[in-house]
Amino acid sequence: MNLLKYSRIWIGDRSSKTYDDDDIEDKRLIGKEGDESTAYAALLQAHTRLKRWLAALSVVVGLLVVMLTLTLSLRRIEDSTTASPVPLMRLIPTTFEHNDLFSGPSSLEREEAWSLMAPLGDGFILLPNSTAQGIYDLPLGQSTSRGQIYDISVFHQLHCLANIRRHLFAMKTALDEVDQHELSAHALQPHDDHVYHCLDYIRQALMCAGDMTIEWPRTETDGSKFAVDGWGITHECKDWVSKEQVESLTVVSD
Repeated sequence: MNLLKYSRIWIGDRSSKTYDDDDIEDKRLIGKEGDESTAYAALLQAHTRLKRWLAALSVVVGLLVVMLTLTLSLRRIEDSTTASPVPLMRLIPTTFEHNDLFSGPSSLEREEAWSLMAPLGDGFILLPNSTAQGIYDLPLGQSTSRGQIYDISVFHQLHCLANIRRHLFAMKTALDEVDQHELSAHALQPHDDHVYHCLDYIRQALMCAGDMTIEWPRTETDGSKFAVDGWGITHECKDWVSKEQVESLTVVSD
């Protein structure tokens, strides 16, 4: 009996000890789960902050890119609009059409029409030295007592085209003459180098302007389409009525 009593006491003590250990283990598990929850919450909060920072950074970078693009664009516009003393010409829709005044054989009327394309002074302008070098930073032109003489490219190009035209008409005239060799030696050969220069100059001018207007074939009398003559096509062109703006500069008339 005494043994049983002691056994019960021992068992009771053992059972009590086991319950205490379970309570401690439960508390440890609860504490561990609490620590994990706290760590997860902190990680989630940090992730949320990181996403917000990344979003804000993306907006800032985007704004910087836009501002940089606008700045470069405005700088290009500013450079293109302030680097020349020649006033800007507005662009207008212009439809190309056949004009007999510029496409027929030589005549007094046609020669006058070709000559009137250039402004007073044939496109040459005179700039004071302080303007040419101080404002526009141009290289020296043809120096005179009044300033520097410069040419405007488009009028140089038209001059070249007119020169090629005259050369072709002179060749046509030479073919009708009895002594073609003598006429060629006196009327054509002295201008050969000028014509060769003009051909290459106009080639580069056309490539520089780079008119990318789409052209389509004309409609033939039978309804077919195969030849592209360029007539009836609308382009974005400078307003040539505004060429008087160029004449507002100090032109070279002598």
